Amino acid sequence: MGEVSKQLYDDVVLARERLLLAEEAASLGVWEWQIDTDTSVWSPGNYRLFNLPPDARASYGVIRPLVHPDDLERLDREVRDSIHTGHFRSEYRVLQPDGSLRWLMSMGRVANDGQGKPRRMMGVNIDVTARHQAEEASRRAAEAEAVGRMAGALAHQINNPLAALTNSLFLLRQQTAYDARVEAVVQMAEEALTRVTSITRHLLSLYADERAWKPASFAESVEEIISFHQNDAVARNLRLSHRTNVNSGAVAPRPFRGLLSALILDAIESSRREGEVRICITELPSGSNPLVRVGLAQHASNPPQQEALFPELAGKGIDRIGGIHLWTALAALKQLDGRMRLRGHGATRLRGLSVTFPLNSYSVMKSAA
Repeated sequence: MGEVSKQLYDDVVLARERLLLAEEAASLGVWEWQIDTDTSVWSPGNYRLFNLPPDARASYGVIRPLVHPDDLERLDREVRDSIHTGHFRSEYRVLQPDGSLRWLMSMGRVANDGQGKPRRMMGVNIDVTARHQAEEASRRAAEAEAVGRMAGALAHQINNPLAALTNSLFLLRQQTAYDARVEAVVQMAEEALTRVTSITRHLLSLYADERAWKPASFAESVEEIISFHQNDAVARNLRLSHRTNVNSGAVAPRPFRGLLSALILDAIESSRREGEVRICITELPSGSNPLVRVGLAQHASNPPQQEALFPELAGKGIDRIGGIHLWTALAALKQLDGRMRLRGHGATRLRGLSVTFPLNSYSVMKSAA
């Protein structure tokens, strides 16, 4: 090999190394499609983006089965149209081996032959998953803020009539000259008023201004939330016990407080007999992003007569969720990108439930947004 040839060879090797480094750093892949022969050439980065082995055939036909079904028809159309317009740009989801989704942005330009006919297209594929996650986080935050403002305004509007009703019932209680029938009606009104007051207080605490929230560990957050609801539990002859086993350095995300508060309040209100509501918060290993599981279960003093926790779900399931507390819990869980699972599910009895969410999902999305 002559000196000039060796220099050219070294330059090619160096250029290839630079391309590979740039591809890996930018999460992109370069491709070329020979339109007239329908053959393609991919860079190594392109194989990585689609999780394909290096010896896989480079072609659009290999990619199509990996594209999310909801995006495939649009992608096919945009590929066909690009041959006539001379430019190609599309964003679509690709299914990953672990079941997750990766967002890719493809851009390309058509080169014509001497007769002006499309001959080949060259372009790049870029991983834009982080951008889409940030946009989704921003959308969820906007939705939560809108719902929070509405709930807070509603709670404030309810407060004044509640005060008037409370005073009226108090004055009525001062009157001793009424029979047992009136006493039953007054007692029913007081119970209903207590429930509405509890719901209003819960809405106000759940959707407090996020700027007032201070970072705290899971253990600290759980202690504060249980202390907040302790009086409600005592009023129903219930004990609240808990165990928290999460990394002491992990900060509990803001929606976690609303989630746990809503679940505890619903558990308290649906329990009618003496017993105990046990709350267990556990960190589960799951690759680079561990999971947090929150479980609630009821243990009654008289197990054969034990009532169901969360009666809104008994015999129905999560897809038919009802009750304002469980609704707010599910809204908070959505912000955490979590899931809910029922335990001891039956037609009339639900012994408990658990929710699971990624430890870092909310904080990562908020910082990205």
